[in-house]
Amino acid sequence: MSTPALSFEFFPPKNDVQKRRFWRSYGALEAVRPRYVSVTWGALGADSAPSLELLESLNAETSIPAVAHLACSGMTRAQAIRTLDQLASFGVSRILALRGDRDVSASAFAGGLAHATDLVELIAERGGFDISVAAYPEVHPESDDQSDDIAWLARKSELGADSAITQFFFDAEQFLRWRDRVTAGGVNLDIVPGVLPIEDIDKVCRFADVCGARVPDDLAARFRQLDSQADRARLAIDVSADLCRRLHTEGIEQFHIYTLNRSALAVGLAQALGVVPQPDHLAA
Repeated sequence: MSTPALSFEFFPPKNDVQKRRFWRSYGALEAVRPRYVSVTWGALGADSAPSLELLESLNAETSIPAVAHLACSGMTRAQAIRTLDQLASFGVSRILALRGDRDVSASAFAGGLAHATDLVELIAERGGFDISVAAYPEVHPESDDQSDDIAWLARKSELGADSAITQFFFDAEQFLRWRDRVTAGGVNLDIVPGVLPIEDIDKVCRFADVCGARVPDDLAARFRQLDSQADRARLAIDVSADLCRRLHTEGIEQFHIYTLNRSALAVGLAQALGVVPQPDHLAA
């Protein structure tokens, strides 16, 4: 069986300590030879300068393609076009088109972009970018049901999206059932699962509650019964690797890893999947 490809998500560092951590993590993960790295965007367009600065640096100073998250909530069409022009000038060729946190005023002003579909349509009209979008194997908090989610995903595909990166999840079988429904709905997108190695189970559970993901009770209990960080790290790698292996047997060839700007678990996952060799003392 082939070795899966990986990509990694980072957020822009906000201070010198975070910058040093980011570049250490980036350097460690650069050796994994990811397909690309992605950079998150400020909520409601707040302080997008760090994202733009990091994207410019990555494209100028590194060889790995950098993908820009772009959240349109709170943006006018003109602002979005200016941002796309700026990203293109950096050499960015792929956008992850998102709505972002809801801005209740977004649809109230002239030219406001209220939905990710508005942004996808604009990017496709402008041209020059590959377009990725978000997808939700578990029901989005604002959706009526999974059918509603899939209908939105189908619309993004119709408007010009090329691929979808999912919210993180932990249930492989649930994901595969959802993928079957997406395919049956005629959605023609390359779907890349988002994988979150668990560094802090309590933080992950809180985040999951906000974004509509589910952390199985038995999985949370396994982490909470461990006393040492080393044991929790090993479990995090094992859980993530098992998830990826199961999906890989079902034809998934790429995984997008949420790093939280830390490299240890992501490198461990890459080693467990055979993307890079394990250190000699860990090789069986």
